[in-house]
Amino acid sequence: TSACYLQQSLPGTLDMAAKYSTKNGGGAWVGLLANANVGGENVHRGSILGAFLGARAGVENLPQQMIHGLYHREELEKEIDAFVSAVMKKC
Repeated sequence: TSACYLQQSLPGTLDMAAKYSTKNGGGAWVGLLANANVGGENVHRGSILGAFLGARAGVENLPQQMIHGLYHREELEKEIDAFVSAVMKKC
């Protein structure tokens, strides 16, 4: 679906999450590429789909281009680690 509103695109997002979270579905890279190729308002779908598929796969199973091709990767890793540490202290 290329719907622009969340309530219209959520069913398609969930369908893509189910399809690409399996080994036969191709995983995070294929799922995010499919989302981008659907068109429409793919940014919010991509953020939800990326979070879900990335968590499902685990960082050790993500394609290297998704990690090493990211601009400012080192800075982002530091910010994420700091955020996770802050949240874990509150738990």
